[in-house]
Amino acid sequence: MSHYETLGVNGNASLSEIKRGYRVLAGKWHPDRNHDPDAKDRFTEVRSAYECLSDADKRAYYDEHGTEPLDQLEEKAKALLLEQFIQVAKSNNWRSGAYIGQIRENIQARIGKSKATIKEINETLDRLDELLPELPEGETENVFAGALHHVRDMCDKDLTAIQNDLTVFSRALEIIAPYRDRQQINPQQIVNFGFVTSSTATV
Repeated sequence: MSHYETLGVNGNASLSEIKRGYRVLAGKWHPDRNHDPDAKDRFTEVRSAYECLSDADKRAYYDEHGTEPLDQLEEKAKALLLEQFIQVAKSNNWRSGAYIGQIRENIQARIGKSKATIKEINETLDRLDELLPELPEGETENVFAGALHHVRDMCDKDLTAIQNDLTVFSRALEIIAPYRDRQQINPQQIVNFGFVTSSTATV
């Protein structure tokens, strides 16, 4: 199934149509609201499709190749890990050899915070959808409707940015998953060659 089919839109869909399809399906399949066993997987598919098609560059690449550009994701994930290495290197966790666990905890905390923010934004979008039909008729309706649509667009942008961050966080955890504390890892290798350990590393 293509990303367009996942969101229930055609290949020529506008950004507004893509956003609308995402909001409807994300609300339908969100695991907090839908307790179907497949809800989590369906929600993840919907979110991934939206993250790709809502970004002009990613969408152009997807339309041409049928896949998403992974190099950008890899670069961002490695940059995040390098940032975390630098941060943890200033703490006692580095000296004790517990830096891998600390990096995992830091990234998982950011994932938790991002998910909480996404929930708040989705609740705001739901409330906006409820408010629109309640607007008074006439010129006042146009003024308030314009303001509400502006707020909705801002929420959509924030939602897209946070979801992109979540993708990066998840990829960073995948990269670091095989490694354990006390393994000797050169942070520079993250940038140049990928995540590599020394031959003397112990698990």
